[in-house]
Amino acid sequence: RAMNILAIDTSQPISGVVLANEDGVLAQSHRLHDHPPSDAVFLTIRSVLAEAGLDLRQIDLFAAGNGPGSFTGLRIGLCAAKAFAWALVRPVVSADGFECAAFRALARGLIQEGDAVSVIINGAKSDIFAAEGVITDGLFTGNGVEGFFADAQSFQEFWPGKRPWIVQGLPALDAPDACQLDATQEPAIVVAALARRKLKSQGARTASAMQPRYVKPISIGGIAPRWSLGR
Repeated sequence: RAMNILAIDTSQPISGVVLANEDGVLAQSHRLHDHPPSDAVFLTIRSVLAEAGLDLRQIDLFAAGNGPGSFTGLRIGLCAAKAFAWALVRPVVSADGFECAAFRALARGLIQEGDAVSVIINGAKSDIFAAEGVITDGLFTGNGVEGFFADAQSFQEFWPGKRPWIVQGLPALDAPDACQLDATQEPAIVVAALARRKLKSQGARTASAMQPRYVKPISIGGIAPRWSLGR
């Protein structure tokens, strides 16, 4: 039978739960929230499973978005996926926001294998997260150059990363070689698709090895800009 994937992403203002397989999305729920979804995510998981006519024992792969994003929010979905995988002895895969944005850009033909790029994604309010890396085997691999910015002005002034830029959900950050992506309204669908790709190329990880993807304020000469608060 087709591999059933339950993907959860609670790291962004729009949280989501998706049940999908190779044939497509079986059931999903996405919603905008002002605060971390806390226990609401478990009610959503139950609702999505019921809509698809499945239970947790029929899930073959668990996946979670692991940030960057809300400190509390991203831990909710990540911990849920890890707990289910551990209890049911199933594989689990995480996907961060930089990987998801690059995956979307690659699927649309905006970038290609081997490209060195900067991925810039929106967070809550005016937050901006950025990372530099290379597209390798169809996946974004960061090189350690990354940072958090409190607003567009600080990003434009201090980001040292390579071009082209992959810019998601930040239309004001325009540049001649920027690949613009709308802020995804269905983040868990992207996590599910990317998890399937990562499972085939990299294999699953143990639940204990999956950690939140935090990004520190960018450091310029050893000093973080004063408006960078950290996430």
